[in-house]
Amino acid sequence: MTVPPSPNGPGGQLYKDQYGIRYYGITGGVAGGIGQPGGNISSDGRGLLEGNWTFIYQVDPGLPRVPNVPRRGAPHPTDARLKCYKTDSSFGPNGECRVTASYIGLERDPTEGMIEITGSTSETSIVFHPGFPTWAIEKPAIPAKGAKKAVPTEWKTWVKANDAHEFERFKVGETPGDLGGVEAYLTPRCTVRVTYYTGSTGAVKATQGGLGVAAERPGNFPGSLIPDTKANWLLNNCSVSEYGTIFKITEEWMLSEAGKPWNPYIYGPHGNGGSGGGFTNFIGKWTGINWPTLGTKPAISDGKI
Repeated sequence: MTVPPSPNGPGGQLYKDQYGIRYYGITGGVAGGIGQPGGNISSDGRGLLEGNWTFIYQVDPGLPRVPNVPRRGAPHPTDARLKCYKTDSSFGPNGECRVTASYIGLERDPTEGMIEITGSTSETSIVFHPGFPTWAIEKPAIPAKGAKKAVPTEWKTWVKANDAHEFERFKVGETPGDLGGVEAYLTPRCTVRVTYYTGSTGAVKATQGGLGVAAERPGNFPGSLIPDTKANWLLNNCSVSEYGTIFKITEEWMLSEAGKPWNPYIYGPHGNGGSGGGFTNFIGKWTGINWPTLGTKPAISDGKI
């Protein structure tokens, strides 16, 4: 939307006309500048607000320097929910410095996540397939215990093993199920990228502390988009960018192989307190970032290992 001029605020009425330049606004304005009419505020529909406002300053035309412009965190002239995060200055020939201040803010915190989904496959040894033990093993190996020697794996008759008695491949022409010659298979992978904005430093800590741990759903990703499968998600990557007084957070989650969740002994469940202080127990569930408690104290699960 375009913010209309107001006789009593930034925008205002004609202040003066000098050297063919018309100055609008009120004397002083922000940090000594004169606010111009018609600043902008836009909403992305997810809770993010962005805006700008232009100010005019008088500077020494012989030695133009950036004046005392709005600083980081300064409120927008008409909507204090938006804070300044950058300014752009341009100089005219008659000592005019035109400064455009950019603002950003939140209608709600956090904003609704912007979703990106990508899928791919990668080649994996067939020995890691969930069906491999049924297809290839007649009797599993028995490890050595005390005076008893280890017993190696007894393979199916259609399995070709190497000199170390390890699986090599399924024999062509002998293996049922069209598995002859198979040594690898394509593992499907799905990655979800969720981007949102927040003013919470606790959310920034929670994202960093959650790297490399698993969850039943990828953050605040809509449940209606989560595939119905016995799998879970690993927070594989994250980035945080600062915009004035708020943060843009991008989380990248990787779906485990179908029917084979991430190993809970290696990848503990995602917590909600940040910086490793909010992890649930190894058989618990991630309940998401506990927004009301962020900035006060970590929200730690009372589950037990």
